[in-house]
Amino acid sequence: MRIRKQRKEIIMSKMLPNRKKIDRGNMSVSDVNDLLFYIQSHGDKLAYRYFENNKLKDMSYAEFYVLVSKIASGLDKLGLTGKKIAIIGDTSPQWLATYVAALVNGTVAIPMDKELAVTEIEIKLILVFVILCNRIGSGRQNERFRFK
Repeated sequence: MRIRKQRKEIIMSKMLPNRKKIDRGNMSVSDVNDLLFYIQSHGDKLAYRYFENNKLKDMSYAEFYVLVSKIASGLDKLGLTGKKIAIIGDTSPQWLATYVAALVNGTVAIPMDKELAVTEIEIKLILVFVILCNRIGSGRQNERFRFK
């Protein structure tokens, strides 16, 4: 395993000679509160660089933290705390913030493929509800379920 890691580092140093190794410290994330603390502790450092309306935009950790807080508050005001929600959309900092906000609120977040047809999404959401109810109420806890 160690040889593989060394070989990967050599290959990466040849491919990206000016790349600096980032010291990540010994930060351990074991739950959502640790994750939020980690995000908040990075302040104005760059968290995401993404395209929006054909323009390159940056988002700092502080901005991401504020976005997560606002979305979590909105989910709470909508009465979705502790409920099951589906998250559908383009891969973006906003999507990730919604997912983290759902975790913060104790909401079960179900990521869905944005390319699915509306009827497929409806069917999968019904299946998720039925499966969760069936697993909780049937006493068959070890039963495995699979989506096609």
